[in-house]
Amino acid sequence: MRALQVQDHSEKPVFLDRSMPTLAANQILIRTAACALNFADLLMIRGTYQETPALPFTLGMEVAGEVAGLGAEVTGFEIGDRVAGFAGSGGLAEYCPLEATRCLKLTDGMSFDTAASALVSYGTSHLALTHRAKLTSADTLLVLGAGGGVGLTAVEIGAALGARVIAVARGPEKLQVCKDRGAAITIDSAEEDVVAKSNLWAASMWFMTRLVGIPLSLPSNVAGPRRAIWSSALPAVMSRKSKPIISWSKMWMFWAFIGVDIWGLPHRFCSIALGMSLQ
Repeated sequence: MRALQVQDHSEKPVFLDRSMPTLAANQILIRTAACALNFADLLMIRGTYQETPALPFTLGMEVAGEVAGLGAEVTGFEIGDRVAGFAGSGGLAEYCPLEATRCLKLTDGMSFDTAASALVSYGTSHLALTHRAKLTSADTLLVLGAGGGVGLTAVEIGAALGARVIAVARGPEKLQVCKDRGAAITIDSAEEDVVAKSNLWAASMWFMTRLVGIPLSLPSNVAGPRRAIWSSALPAVMSRKSKPIISWSKMWMFWAFIGVDIWGLPHRFCSIALGMSLQ
């Protein structure tokens, strides 16, 4: 089978012919129809991700396709089932072995492309907003970098939870997508003063009780209250102008792989600080 493998962290990944994988008793074999690419895959290529597999390895964290094989102890799945699963790595191959507990059956209406790209982004935002922020319909949710994968899912999930969502992104096309996904208010960070407009809405919107901020990153020299910080990913785009927003927000959260250090900590450390609260 063909697989996109990393042979050396200093070289580009290459397509290679590899033997069909042998299934463990608790695994299913997925005939890959779609595989998502995440920023973590780029870090793995360089060897800077905290869960980079040993060389050589096949890229691909999220995969969707049909069940082509079953381990001896697997129940609940049949050959031909449409599934998606979180592999961590190994998805960018024609076949991907995966523990059955990491797989979900798909409804007929969900495409493989959608399923393969939903697990990390939606899972990240859902955990952050429900488990960490405990977002409710009484909240206003400010999403910076709302045009990206995790940002856009935060908009969708925030709206689904009943919160008033303010989405910040660059350009009218991205802002329209945010509106289509549930944002009540949009701010063009390329054309508008994000801090001034955010503060304006904060002062005037429905006597809001709380603001939960979800930025792409937190600059290393930001001062002010930091009630809750939930870390894991996304490239840095915000500057020290974020400080006035922090000063009146009740909760400041960030996740994904940031492009700058936070308070001198390397991004690999910050990316594993899930659920961490820094006062």
